[in-house]
Amino acid sequence: MGTSGNMSTSNQYVKYTISINQNSQNVSNNYSNVTVTVRFFRTNSG
Repeated sequence: MGTSGNMSTSNQYVKYTISINQNSQNVSNNYSNVTVTVRFFRTNSG
């Protein structure tokens, strides 16, 4: 479905992104199965 841009944390060298994927959808029962992934990464070599 989508991935956010890089977002900041209180540590200037640590960023994160959030990705959301829809795996399945059931319209008649009004639900979807989704996966949310949060990926943290450093922007320096420390």
